[in-house]
Amino acid sequence: MSITGELARARALMFAADEPTAKELLLSLMPAIEAADRDDQMLEVFAQLGEIYLIRSALDGVRECIRRIDDCLDIYASIL
Repeated sequence: MSITGELARARALMFAADEPTAKELLLSLMPAIEAADRDDQMLEVFAQLGEIYLIRSALDGVRECIRRIDDCLDIYASIL
């Protein structure tokens, strides 16, 4: 399945209250997304992971996801 399809599958797993499986799927996608240099997909991964951590009240994980999203956006802001 494509990365986009896997991201949609992770979202469906979250809606089905299977956050642990969704988290593992998202983490497994990160190397392929990095290799493809797809920041848009990496931002989606961090957004979904942040949502999972927020649901689980894992605030350190939420902060880390926000930091990584901000880092990516800062790079694009400096280019523009």
